[in-house]
Amino acid sequence: MLALRSIAPLASLLTLTACVTTAPAPTALPEPEPIVLGLVRGAGEGSVPASVRQALVEALKARNLPVVSTWEGGADAPRATAGRVARLREAAAGVGAPHLLLVEVEPAFYAQLDGRYRWTVSVEVRAGAGADEGALQEESATLPVFLRFDHQREDAALEAAGPELRRVAMRALDAYLSAR
Repeated sequence: MLALRSIAPLASLLTLTACVTTAPAPTALPEPEPIVLGLVRGAGEGSVPASVRQALVEALKARNLPVVSTWEGGADAPRATAGRVARLREAAAGVGAPHLLLVEVEPAFYAQLDGRYRWTVSVEVRAGAGADEGALQEESATLPVFLRFDHQREDAALEAAGPELRRVAMRALDAYLSAR
């Protein structure tokens, strides 16, 4: 009976620690390797706010991936993801960047709930080799955003979703970097 009493706390502790997971540390490359960043908003109806772009650039810099070229879609942007990836691969080949990161975002108004305005920001991220025609690491998420005022629109929703958007993008990039 005494042995069971002394083992029970140890078993409880082991059970609890087995459930704890930690996020993987960011993959920082030993040497700087340039990357091409593509940011596309919806079907090319505008640009991503500067604060979101800057947060992504800083997160890439922390991983020792300096951004050598940024492409932001626009009116002449391909509407399909495959065309956007092809455009980024051309840009990567032009500047000699071995990596690319394509972040596609789509803010949409959802509903008014309890006096606040709920938006959703759909995010699709693709990370891969710049010149390689191989598969890309893909990550997607739908991020809920609550805004307080009616005049806050798409840009405010993207800025509010910025930190989580950055995490989704870096999760895809880290998975790509650790798999290569």
